[in-house]
Amino acid sequence: MITYKRSFKGNNLDSITIEGHALFADYGKDIVCAAVSTATIVSINAIESLNEEENIKVTIEEGYVKIEVIKNTPTVVGLLNNLIYSLKDIEIQFPNHLKEE
Repeated sequence: MITYKRSFKGNNLDSITIEGHALFADYGKDIVCAAVSTATIVSINAIESLNEEENIKVTIEEGYVKIEVIKNTPTVVGLLNNLIYSLKDIEIQFPNHLKEE
């Protein structure tokens, strides 16, 4: 199962952590893992391509991604809220393979 968690400082998003494996299908054929990975990487790439990379810190390891918010700009907040929206949508479709903690 993949889990994701948001942490806050006051009302501001502080970080998003995504970890685990969906175990929906064999490695390389797991559509849940692919969907979560794609949503996450697209969000990170969008932040970077909009010259906001200094406002986040990203840690990526096998089965683990953490996006820490350095500065809550409208772009960072909007894109990370969209990431959460996407993860929630995937969770609705595959509740046995993805959940928010």
